[in-house]
Amino acid sequence: MRLAAIVVLCAMVAACAALNAPPTAPKPLEQADQQYLEGMWVVSEGRSRSVCSSPSPDDTSYEIEFRRTGGTVWVADSVDNDARVKIADATKTGKTIRLTLEGRDSVMTLNRIGADVMRATAQFNNPDYHGVEWIYRCMAPRHDAVQEIPSDTAIWFTMRAEGGPYFVEERANTPVQSLCGGAYPTSGITVLEFELIGPSNFQINEWKDGRYNRIWRIAGSHVGPDGSIVFSAAPKSGTPSFTVKQTGNEIYVRELDMKLMRCAGFG
Repeated sequence: MRLAAIVVLCAMVAACAALNAPPTAPKPLEQADQQYLEGMWVVSEGRSRSVCSSPSPDDTSYEIEFRRTGGTVWVADSVDNDARVKIADATKTGKTIRLTLEGRDSVMTLNRIGADVMRATAQFNNPDYHGVEWIYRCMAPRHDAVQEIPSDTAIWFTMRAEGGPYFVEERANTPVQSLCGGAYPTSGITVLEFELIGPSNFQINEWKDGRYNRIWRIAGSHVGPDGSIVFSAAPKSGTPSFTVKQTGNEIYVRELDMKLMRCAGFG
């Protein structure tokens, strides 16, 4: 009888100790956690992986990257709020990952459910919003597509935040200083946007006459002896290849026979 009482007392003491134990301190993400997160994740309102087999332009997606930038999230949603946001801090507590993003009260809380599915609470620029989403990995990283391109070069070319950088066609009768700033031109001047960070989608977008005209989806790339970047494009892209030579703040695109000025962005 006395033994049983001692056992019960010990159990009660252990339970109380567990209740009063300090919470587990968040830990920095390990490389395995980063590798798990990298890729394109798409929100499924119906909690089904079928979102990957029948994607819609209106689907909200998150493309998470660590290798080149140290941590960014490319957010694309149905109201055209595409932007790359830097991860200011990434920690893990138990099975919960918390990504603190640069900007106004932006946080993602991720709970790993399976190999390619997470439950996410995304809070962008709104501390009062706590919407829970189910997200599925629909594209794995494709680091080999831009493996030869140095990280600083990829970052120089790539739109890292809403509005820039972008590249505007130079014209003989147009002053260089008037090319950048304001909305994209609608008078037949070509504007290019590069996405070389990924880690899943790599592409070059052409804006002309007030709309997106062509897309080159990058299948691979290499750097030539003269420093030019030669991209091989996926089928149905604008041209089979896309060759870019950078000189200072300008680029020359061989296939378009065109010089373009880099603009830092707007917005």
